[in-house]
Amino acid sequence: MKKTMLLFVILAIMLSGSLFAEGLGFGAKAGMNMAKFSGDDAELFWEGIIDSDPGFIFGPTLGGFVTYQLTDALSARAELLFAQKGSKYKIDYSESESGVTFSIDGDVKVKMNWLEIPMLGVYSLTDAISIFAGPYIELYLSGKAKTDITAKYSYEGVSNSESEEDTEDIEGEDVNSLGFGLLFGGTYLLTENIGLEPRLSIGLTSIDEDYTVKNFGIQLFVNYYLKK
Repeated sequence: MKKTMLLFVILAIMLSGSLFAEGLGFGAKAGMNMAKFSGDDAELFWEGIIDSDPGFIFGPTLGGFVTYQLTDALSARAELLFAQKGSKYKIDYSESESGVTFSIDGDVKVKMNWLEIPMLGVYSLTDAISIFAGPYIELYLSGKAKTDITAKYSYEGVSNSESEEDTEDIEGEDVNSLGFGLLFGGTYLLTENIGLEPRLSIGLTSIDEDYTVKNFGIQLFVNYYLKK
């Protein structure tokens, strides 16, 4: 939390300075992140019996940005964002033997909160359309893994079911808390001060110390330019 507050104080200082600096602008942004895990070890091998591919989850993302105009068409942009990332795994297993049928269905949702610091180069194609790309740093804040399953058993017409829900905190020592990635996207200005921004977020480093699991996201922002 102290680390988060310090970074937001730094952003506030940058923004206040940009009020008077030539070529500097700033604004706020908010949107949604459609995220999932990627990498060689991103599959979930649940309880040793179920192999599940990672699926997308939706999470909020919001923050602020500072821009600096380098030329008429080229600018640099630094951002400070809160981003919720993670993945969803579907659990679907059944077997039948000697008249006994056993099945498990449900899901595991992993939601992880990150502080993201992108550094982007922006190129304006027209007055309303621009494209951008650049690296980002991500710092792990907190997270939870929620398991929600239902087990069903039937034999000779007699059936029974049991549901279980469990939530576990994801501790910082279990995560590579510092990560890196790349961002690509574009911005379309709806008005002079409001822009719509889709982008792709690709993690380059593993969030797990022992396995290769990376963040991946498709993001959609609404930008509000307080000063251009």
